[in-house]
Amino acid sequence: MKHLYCMSLLCVMLLLSVRSAHSQTAADIEKLLDAEEITCSQAAYFVLAAALENPPQNPEAAFTLARENGWLPAKAEGGNITLGGLSLLMMKAFNQRLAQAGGLMYRLFPGSRYAYRAMASHGFIEGRTYPGQNVSGGQFLRILEKVIAGEGTKQ
Repeated sequence: MKHLYCMSLLCVMLLLSVRSAHSQTAADIEKLLDAEEITCSQAAYFVLAAALENPPQNPEAAFTLARENGWLPAKAEGGNITLGGLSLLMMKAFNQRLAQAGGLMYRLFPGSRYAYRAMASHGFIEGRTYPGQNVSGGQFLRILEKVIAGEGTKQ
C-alpha cells in the first residue's frame, strides 16, 4: 500500500510540476516520504522547486534563498521544520496561488502562526495538528500536493 501511494504521489507531483521534474528523482521523493521529520532545507528545496521558474539546484541553496526572502521563520536554523514554518514558506512561495487563503490576521501579522491557521482553515493541513508540530515526509508531500493542485476545501 505504501509503495502504491508513493508511486501515485510521485506521478502526480511530476505531472503537476513538470518544469522542476528534472531536479527531483524518485529516490529523493521516496527518501522524503520515509522521513519521520523533514528539515527546513528539504522543505525549501521541494517547495521552491514547485513554486519558482528557476529553482535552486540543491537543498542548501534553497534554504539560503528562503531565509534571505523571509519565507522561513526568523528562528529557522536548518533543523526540522514545523507546520507553522512550512505554512509560512508555502504562503510566501506560492503567493499568487495562496493569496486568498491568508486571513485578516495573516495580512496584519504575516508569521508562521497565522500562516498555519490560514492553511488549516482552507483544508491544506488536515487532522489534529498544531503550529509547532514537526512535519513528516508523507505529511509534507500531501500538503504540497494539495497546494500545487489547489485542492483546499475553501478555495
